[in-house]
Amino acid sequence: MNDIKQFKLTSGEEIICDVVEYPDDDVADMVVKNAYVIFMYGQTTDGTRTYSMRPWMMMQDEPDNIMVLNSNHVVGEATPSEKLIEHYAKVVMHDHSPESSSDDMAEKLANFIKSLREASNDPSSDSDTPTNVVKFIGRVIH
Repeated sequence: MNDIKQFKLTSGEEIICDVVEYPDDDVADMVVKNAYVIFMYGQTTDGTRTYSMRPWMMMQDEPDNIMVLNSNHVVGEATPSEKLIEHYAKVVMHDHSPESSSDDMAEKLANFIKSLREASNDPSSDSDTPTNVVKFIGRVIH
């Protein structure tokens, strides 16, 4: 279902997205959807940082839009933190949901966050706690 990952790109951008298909030995491209760039919006005088997200590619913010990301331009990969997953879910739900009641939206958001949290856990793990170890998607260059 969802495989939410955070990537640091060679351009310096950080994106969070749902990986639909990972690259293989023959093709360096991965298929992603719901890709959003993460950037620091500002910093208060007490040192608190404010972050924001926007669509990674303009006009590509529909849930069925897929994008291709060349894995050769990924310099880092991480499983997003719980806090980032919550923010991502709110952004994705806000961008993709038609106007509805706040109760309906709250329930949809709670279910979506739950599915993202479950998807971010390693399914092969014997533990119920999420792991910080992720499989690197990079390719071996000979």
